Amino acid sequence: MIELDILSSSDVAADGQPKFWRSQADLRNAAGHRAIVKDEFHPAATDRSELDGDPGPSRRSFMKIMGASMAMAGVGLSGCRRPVEAVLPYARKPEDVVPGIPNFYATAMPMGGYVQGLLVESHEGRPTKVDGNPEHPMNRGAADVFAQASILNLYDPDRSRTMRRETGEASWVDFVGFTRQLQGRRLVVLSEPTSSPTVLRLRDQLLAQNPNARWITYRGIGEDTASLGVQEAAGRPLRPLYRFSQAQTIVSFDADFLSTENAVYNAREYAQSRRVLEPTDEMSRLYVVESAYTPTGGMADHRRALKAGSIPFLAAAVAQRLGVSTGARGTVD
Repeated sequence: MIELDILSSSDVAADGQPKFWRSQADLRNAAGHRAIVKDEFHPAATDRSELDGDPGPSRRSFMKIMGASMAMAGVGLSGCRRPVEAVLPYARKPEDVVPGIPNFYATAMPMGGYVQGLLVESHEGRPTKVDGNPEHPMNRGAADVFAQASILNLYDPDRSRTMRRETGEASWVDFVGFTRQLQGRRLVVLSEPTSSPTVLRLRDQLLAQNPNARWITYRGIGEDTASLGVQEAAGRPLRPLYRFSQAQTIVSFDADFLSTENAVYNAREYAQSRRVLEPTDEMSRLYVVESAYTPTGGMADHRRALKAGSIPFLAAAVAQRLGVSTGARGTVD
């Protein structure tokens, strides 16, 4: 229990003004209290080494130096003249440009051999936002993170503005002259997968002009095994288009279809198969067998981790139960 003293006549100074105190120890003038309050600041707020004249660094010295540095920086900035930028109106204003009103341009972006239909928002000729094109049949208004972040490439200060050959800059004339020197020589072109008709037409023209050339397609994120399987089954290169919205049971064998290989389309189809609008509707069930944890495995109703070498044998066992003979023999660990 703390006893509180009542202010009495003895607590009045000679000039008639009351004495003010901060604590019970201050009021009673307890032993050792004067030694604590003799300094301006509390001992915990000031380093003793600074009060005793120690030249070593302290908290207060650090704040002094930083304050002086910020003050000098402000003085230096105030002496710099801002760059003069003249904002001038159009001499001949384009008919389709209204300041403050964005324009939208339809375009397409290839990704892993598939294409996304996009709408690019532009303000006075400067692209500012990328979204999916709602009229495109593949993504139907959706866009992945790669498409939305592609707008940053336009304003990248390190973006290449000219053609380069070896370690120096080159021009289009230099490139045309370089290709003419390759006539009749062995040429290998390394390209990413694409479904662009323009790129495929240019590929055919190059191979026709240079029969010794080879056009090799390479994916940085791994081989498109699904397309290879469809090509082997159909006898010609084809790309699978999965209708998850019409499936009741979905089985994935080490295929992360929700984040790779036409992920935007697959995600919309999968979401449609899980949507329940009527009491009689049923959601699809997703079974995933994979060797590494993926977003598709995280969305699965049933997931099993399995070594990559054992997954083909498990797929063959499932196919055999469905009446499809694959001829594969092995054990599943």
